[in-house]
Amino acid sequence: MTTTQSPLTGTVHRPGDPGYPAAVTGYNLAVVHAPALVVEARSADDVAAAVRYAAAHDLRVTVQNTGHGARRAAGPDTLLLRTGGLDDVTVDPDARTATLGAGATAGQVTAVAAAHGLALVAGAAPTVGVVGATTGGGIGPLVRSLGWAADRVRSFEVVTADGEQRHVDADSEPDLFFALRGGGGGVAVVTSMTTGLVELAGFWGGPVFFPGAAAPAVLHAWREWAPTLPTEVTTSIALLRLPDLPQVPAPLRGQFVVHLRVASTGSAEDGAALLAPMLTAAPPMINMVGPMPYSQIGAVHMDPADPAPALDAGCLLRDFPAEAADA
Repeated sequence: MTTTQSPLTGTVHRPGDPGYPAAVTGYNLAVVHAPALVVEARSADDVAAAVRYAAAHDLRVTVQNTGHGARRAAGPDTLLLRTGGLDDVTVDPDARTATLGAGATAGQVTAVAAAHGLALVAGAAPTVGVVGATTGGGIGPLVRSLGWAADRVRSFEVVTADGEQRHVDADSEPDLFFALRGGGGGVAVVTSMTTGLVELAGFWGGPVFFPGAAAPAVLHAWREWAPTLPTEVTTSIALLRLPDLPQVPAPLRGQFVVHLRVASTGSAEDGAALLAPMLTAAPPMINMVGPMPYSQIGAVHMDPADPAPALDAGCLLRDFPAEAADA
């Protein structure tokens, strides 16, 4: 920790400090930050002080919790604000809400909510920060039945660019509330959030892996199958070139595979019947589909827990015709 005469609070790291390399590193190792300083906040007051300091010293503010969503590196004109220390989670089972700090991950909140038979509508990976995923919209493995995470937010506690702490909900700050629910979070620094939970103890679903050579058959079967599914079923598909590493299941190491993901809030019997046509498209290498507690929702996509370099982009498709599958 660096001692300064500045009004900064929290833990401060500057280039050359022992804690600086770890403080600038997030989940996406392809994005290498090199900011003027890092502030690890432990309270909303720390966040407000950092924002005011940045304004006074003509610095940009970049916010990072886990760093899963990192897209652009913070440079020497930037204060990198880490919110991982704001990780308190409180569940109100009667109101079916969770109030969580900006540092809470989906896995943390899911574990607390599960004790009450409740579930957080979040993304696919338990290591992702809830606030970051939600302010980005929040599409999860059960999005067709449970909706977007952003739709369930009740309120935010934020620090705006003037360094002021504000309570934001549909009544008090309707425009800011609208912008934060899916706008990416760049309009304010969220310090905590209250969101609605759903009554859901478990689900039916999981991953199915096919050999890469079967990609044409599986993709064509999937593009015809997916539009026939009822709304309680959500599915996606990925083509993966998996590394030859011990954390990858042995049959998949170093392989090119097709990863079919499916999850349903319906019954196991209905799910199995719905999945059956896809299992005839090609012989699966691994089929891990079945009833699961909601705490295992991360098993559907099986995103890696360890940091790795990544580059991604996306778009919305009106449909998925045969020509797209061929391409």
